[in-house]
This record gives sequence, C-alpha cells and structure tokens, in this order.
Amino acid sequence: MSSTSSTSDSPKSPLHLPPTPPPLKQSLSKSNTFLISLSSGTLSGSISSLVCAPLDIVKTRLQIAGTLPTIQEGVIGTLKNIVKKDGPRGLFRGLAPTLVTVPTFWGFYFPIYEEFKFFYSPYFGGPGMGDGAVCHVFSAVSAGMVADFVTNPMWVVRTRMQTETLHLLVNNENRRAMSMIETTKSLYSTHGPSVFWRGLTASFLGLSHVAIQFPVYEKMKVWLPTVLHPERGEEEPVDWLLASAASKVTACLLTYPHEVIRSRMMDTRKEGSVSLVRTTTDMINKEGWRSLYRGMHVSLVRVVPNCCLTFMSYEYIKRWSTELVLGRSHKP
Repeated sequence: MSSTSSTSDSPKSPLHLPPTPPPLKQSLSKSNTFLISLSSGTLSGSISSLVCAPLDIVKTRLQIAGTLPTIQEGVIGTLKNIVKKDGPRGLFRGLAPTLVTVPTFWGFYFPIYEEFKFFYSPYFGGPGMGDGAVCHVFSAVSAGMVADFVTNPMWVVRTRMQTETLHLLVNNENRRAMSMIETTKSLYSTHGPSVFWRGLTASFLGLSHVAIQFPVYEKMKVWLPTVLHPERGEEEPVDWLLASAASKVTACLLTYPHEVIRSRMMDTRKEGSVSLVRTTTDMINKEGWRSLYRGMHVSLVRVVPNCCLTFMSYEYIKRWSTELVLGRSHKP
C-alpha cells in the first residue's frame, strides 16, 4: 500500500512518461484518410501545374521535335518562338487540360497508393503497416496503372494542344489553334475513341519510374530526419524537399525514354493503331539513340521543381487537413 502511494506521489521519471500518442493517420477513419489524401493530391497537382506550365510546354515540344525537321530549337529558342507565334499566353497553351489532367492524376494516385500500401502490407510489409521497399514498389505500380488508365484521354488532349501550333507552322496552315473541347471532338471524329488511349502502353512502361521514385522517396523521408535533426526525429519540410528531389532525379535518369516515346505516340497524326515497338524503332533508326533522351535537360529543370512543389504541398496540405479534422494541433 505504502509503496503504491509513494510511487504515485513521486515525480515521474522518463520511464513513467505517458505513452507517445499514435500517428495522426491512425487516429483518422479510413474514409477521412482517403478524402484528405484525395483533396491534398488534387490541390498539390493544381499548384504545380500553374507554376510549371511554361517549362512543361517546352519539354513536350522538344520531345516531339524530331518528327518536325524544320523545328530544331533549344530551350531559349523554343520559349522565344512560343511568345513570337502565340504571345505570352502561348506559354500557358494547354493549361486548361493540364489543370484537369494533373490534379486529377494526383487526386487519384495518392489515395490509391495509400490504399494499396495497406492492401500489400500483409504480403510485403516491413516494420509497420505499408512499410518496406517491396510494398512501396507494388503499391506505386498498381496505383500508377489505375491512374494512367483513367487519365490517359486527358493526357492525349493536352499533348495535342501543346504541339498543335508547331504542326500548323510546319504545314503552313493559317488558322487559330483549337480549344480543349474542339480538340477532343476533332480527335474523336478523326480517329475514334481508341485515340484517347494512345501512348498508354508507354505509360505502363513508365511505371518503372514510380517503382523507383516512391520507394526512394519513402526511404529518404524516414532516413533524412535521423541525419539532419536526430534530436527531433520527425519529418520537416527540408526532408520532403530533399527526398522528393533525390527520388525524382534518380527515377528520371533511369526511365526517361518512355516519356519521349509516349509523347510521340500521343502526338502522331497517323491513322490506325500506333505501336510502342514501331514508334521506338522508328525513332532509333531515323534519329539515333540520343532521340530517346531528347528534352531530358529541360525535363530535369521542370520536373524536379514540379515534383518538389507537388510533394511538399501535398504533405503540407495533408498535415493541415488532418489537424483540422482531428481538431488538435500537431506542430512539425
């Protein structure tokens, strides 16, 4: 009796501190977690789309330039030509479908990725739910397949809008570029519904990109706090920044050719089906192996800041939304 009383009255030692509260995501219902991830992915995709729109157009045009021999420009030349031909608004050509496509893609991708992590965890799990590199690889690829299939029609329309003025210039056509609705109707009437899934095989080939990017991101996001600020041990914005940049650069360097092949397949004006193998071999035979890396320097300049912005804004919005739903403060 006395020992119990003395123990309860004595100051608490570190051994008797209250248990650490569970992570925020474990305190949320499954539906709330899904909705927060969906809204965070959509908003982060919108932010990055607006900021990086001009470089996105430059990258796409450089990727398809090999099919237009009269158009051979660098980054600065491409930017100047866009402004000269279309005015400053040309730098945001295709922004409407971009603001539909990119936020939709990330709005699908992030919550589905989280769901797949929990689904695969019993089979490929690590120390905790959804942990482990193999689990991250399978989750990233599975989520990518779903998001790619659903959003591929939007990517086709966006690519056509971004490159249309180039084709008008080469073909000496003096007409205005089509709107998003007009482009969609023209594609359907000319090629049928199958055109909206052109480049999907290249997109599936590109799942190797997320299979590298997300496991590296997840690993670095956990590892960096132990190195940069071990006294806190929690994720901070600098961790998200470095982890997203390193994972994106690594994945880009290893998997970039699929982006060029996909752009070529989506942009081609040929009738009928467009083969992944045929497109690739034609590029190599006519333009050499270097054509598979066309525009990569622009891509790195564009996608690394884009990725950092997307992932950091996603983590910020998700954390803020989680705190709002739980009604309690959780400072990073």
